[in-house]
Order: sequence, then structure tokens, then C-alpha cells
Amino acid sequence: MSRHYTSAPKLLHIIEHLGRGGAEIALVYLLPALRACGFHCELAILRQPYEGDQVLENAGIVVHHLGIGPGWSVYRALGKLVSLIRRREFDIIHAHLFPATFYCAMTKALLAAPRRVVTFHNLDYDLFPPNNLKRKVMKRAAKVLMRHCIDAHVAVSRSVAEHYRSALQLESITVIENALNTQMNCTDVDRRWIRAPYGFCGEDFLMIMPCRFVLEKGHRYLLEAIELLRLRGICAKALLLGRGPLMEQLVNDVSKRGLAGDVKVFPSLPHDKLMQVIQASDLFVMPSTHEGFPVTPAEAMLLGIPVLATSVGGIPELIENGVSGILVEPKNSTVLADEICRFFCDAQLRLRIGGNGRKRVIGNFSTEALLPRWQRLYGDVLSQSSN
Repeated sequence: MSRHYTSAPKLLHIIEHLGRGGAEIALVYLLPALRACGFHCELAILRQPYEGDQVLENAGIVVHHLGIGPGWSVYRALGKLVSLIRRREFDIIHAHLFPATFYCAMTKALLAAPRRVVTFHNLDYDLFPPNNLKRKVMKRAAKVLMRHCIDAHVAVSRSVAEHYRSALQLESITVIENALNTQMNCTDVDRRWIRAPYGFCGEDFLMIMPCRFVLEKGHRYLLEAIELLRLRGICAKALLLGRGPLMEQLVNDVSKRGLAGDVKVFPSLPHDKLMQVIQASDLFVMPSTHEGFPVTPAEAMLLGIPVLATSVGGIPELIENGVSGILVEPKNSTVLADEICRFFCDAQLRLRIGGNGRKRVIGNFSTEALLPRWQRLYGDVLSQSSN
């Protein structure tokens, strides 16, 4: 049956929670921009935390707190999603991350319409290989659901697209990177005042690493690099911000290495506060072993802070090595220490890389730059439903 759209297409984005991960932050940037260019946007959040929902509501985005609860709740999730979709009559539902993508696909059995889109944000099958029965069954189910119940697949980087093409045998995946709101400006900040609560002074060379406390973020390689720098007589400080299962282990590791005076570990911060702390730092460091298309280093680049990162996943698509950032091979503490040393010794390098990074993000990864690609994708998906 043909369907004609006489008003703004209605989009329902779905995500597991609205914490401080890259996918969540990217949605907070993207949805108001989509609304501003004519789409009616709503967001369904499966479970807590709901951080960032007030920002979206202030921008005119309707936010639905589904309250599914922890763990898998297939019947409860499907019941609430199907009821919401029927009641609000969406044209497209667009899911992000696991398990939202599974629930989105499974609604197909209960509702033929609307059209369905998923965005892949990470390298799940590298991080969690299907090496036991449960994971093998889940991967097989994902192949079926993603190939037969989803109308368009999107990846946040070429690396992520290739990962899912191979893992799930998907023929077509569109690459649209995470977008940033480039209204965020570089402003003068009082470095002493911002650093003081974390135990650093304004003259310290301060590196910042805000991310989840999980193995793939590579915190150990930064600690090893700081130890190597100490042997060279270089006193580089580091502020590690985040939450995650390895937080206690990380704190103990810092203590055992005798780095408690140079490395501080704190819980994650509200987004606006984090941006201030990033701007009060000298270097953003990301020694990850796996990444999709990380948002926080892009935000640091937008603020003019130089970024030193590993050449994994979608990071080389964000950073031009030697121009808008510095890339090093993963799991190599010696090379990481060498590049930290360069930044430590060369203020002009920091200024040049920081300035080029800001230009890179504004020109390539702003909401303004990426919105036309979303408009084309949604237009193509809607045209399929009219045929």
C-alpha cells in the first residue's frame, strides 16, 4: 500500500539507557538537529540512567521512560514498545546499541509498519566473541533479525561497518559518523580553579582520560607510559574519569605502581562539567584497544585540546595522524610515552594539533555537515514504504 507523507515524518529513536557513553551523547546532539530540519523526533529509553533527558525535552524532544528494568525483559520490552508505536504512529523506529536493536527487530513480528533502522556503534563481536553456546545463539539470532527485520543499517565508521558486514553477512551498511554540536566554543577557563578539586595545580602538565573503566580502554598502557616518563625525569599528571567494573582495580593499580601523586581516579562528571575539565587539561589521551567512533575525543578536538590516541577502529577516520591529532599503535606503552613526551616538551605542537583538530571536527563531523546524509537515508527508507 502506498503511503504519502503530508507532514513531518515521525521518528522514534530507541536506546537502552541515556548515560554518558558515546552513542548516548551523540543522540543528545543529533535529535534536536533533526527536529530543527523538519523531523518529528521522540526517544524511548529502555531503562535507567536517564541522564540527558532534560536537555532533549528542553529542545522539544518527547522522551519516553519505559522502565524495563535490568537484564533481559523481552515480553515487557516488546509490550511497551509495540504499545508506544501503535499509539504514536511512527513512520520510522531507529534503534541504537544492544539490546535496543534486538527489541526493535522483534517488533516486526507484531507490527509490519513502521520502517526500521539500526545504528551500529561498536565492535561487539571483537569485544565479546561468540565463544560459548549463549553467544553463538545470540549471534545467529542477530543475523536473522538484522537481515530480515531491519530496513536500513547504519555504522558510525567504516571500521564498524566492515565489522558487521563480516559478522552478520549484511550486504549494505551506510556509514554516518557521530555528529557534534559545534556551538560549543573554546573559552578561557581558570585552570587553577578547575584543577584544584582533583589535586592538580595550574602549572602541571595534565592529561585527561574520560571513559568507562573497562579493559578495552587501555588504562594500563597509560599507567605504564607514565612510569616510563618518570624514568626520563618527566612528571606528567593524569586525571582518569569514569565508571565501570574495573574502577576499584584501577585505583589499586595506581597505588601499587606508586603513582597516587601523579594519577587521580574520579567518577564520571556531568557533561558540562566534563567539558570544563577537558578544556583545563593539556592533552587528551585515549590508549584504547577497540573503538567504534568515539565522541569524547572529538569534543576535546572541538575545544582545541590536542588528542593522542591509538589507531584502532574508527579513530583514524576522526583524526588525521600528525595533523589533527597523533595516532600510535595500540598496546605499546613505549611509543605512547614517546608521544606524550613530545607534547610535554612542545607547547607549539599542542597549539597546532589542537587548532587543526577543531577545524577537522567543524568541517567534517558537525550536525550541519552530517544532517544531509541523515535526510537522504530517512528519505530512502520512507520511499521504500511507499512502493
